[in-house]
Amino acid sequence: MKHLPPVIFHRRSILAVFICVAVIVLQLVFLRPLDKQDVVQEPVQLVTNKQDLILPPITLDKEEKPRIEDFYIQEQAIVSKDTQAGPVKQENTVIVEEELPISPLIEVKPEKYGTSKIVIIIDDVGINHKMSEATVNFNEPLTLAFLPYGEHTQDFINRAKQKKHEVMVHFPMEPMDDTVNPGPNAARVGMTELELKNLFETELSKLYGFDGVNNHMGSRFTQDHFGMSAFMDVLKEKDLFFVDSKTIGNSVGASTAAEKGVANLTRDVFLDHVETPEFVNSALLKLEKAALDKGYAVAIGHPKEVTLNALAAWIPDAQSRGFEIVRAKDLIEEIQLSATNKMDAGEKTALLKSY
Repeated sequence: MKHLPPVIFHRRSILAVFICVAVIVLQLVFLRPLDKQDVVQEPVQLVTNKQDLILPPITLDKEEKPRIEDFYIQEQAIVSKDTQAGPVKQENTVIVEEELPISPLIEVKPEKYGTSKIVIIIDDVGINHKMSEATVNFNEPLTLAFLPYGEHTQDFINRAKQKKHEVMVHFPMEPMDDTVNPGPNAARVGMTELELKNLFETELSKLYGFDGVNNHMGSRFTQDHFGMSAFMDVLKEKDLFFVDSKTIGNSVGASTAAEKGVANLTRDVFLDHVETPEFVNSALLKLEKAALDKGYAVAIGHPKEVTLNALAAWIPDAQSRGFEIVRAKDLIEEIQLSATNKMDAGEKTALLKSY
């Protein structure tokens, strides 16, 4: 075999090195990462399937913020029992009202407070502007509960009052599920009495023209007697009533309100955590049964098309059958009057002093 002179290998090595250097230079020049000024900022557009709306360009912060749901978020309820050490967590379950079959409509009979009375509360108003507008413009007077952190909330409240709706504040409170965001400035277990009272005073002073408050979420906070006591102190001072949304069975909302002399009601039925006409109609039937059983009942729904459509059809029919749709405050006053009529003079004086 004929051997090549060493100089040939030397030249080839130099050539190979030169080619490698040239390749590296080309990569640096032509394949370098794009700088920020080189990126063409195209607006991001999404098209929704239902409404075919083009949303405005989306801007993302460096740190993604927790998402706040527009509507009711199904909370985790804790099935527990009372012990000397307090509630003991046993298992997680979801609050689900059983779906009742659609039955023939009920005829009303005389009940404890005369005609059976029903309060319809619509929670979460003021966040989704389209559905909030539809709710405010609803023909029948309802009780509307506004979240305090929505944009243009006071404007919605003013127009709601013009439409003869009753207005409440839907106050955000800590849920059992730590991954669920109740919204900014929520009341949380572990806050001091001063922190809680300052929070309630500050948030409630942002709005005006409302008569009462109910809890937004709050399956953890409404179990806390210390926190709810601070809450009731502020409601008592402001002469506001309380409606316990009852997002958990262990809520001490009603009992603490009674201790502090705060007028209160408790939710009987959720109308629309399953968003179908069949479920909402079944919930309305359950609401009628509750009203017939004790003379009155309280329902909570949300600003959803399925809910508003069902109520628009149901309310006139229910009224024609003897049910009366009333404001929460009016029902509270009638219950108080009925209670005082059955008391002796000493009991009446004590009750009136408590309110």
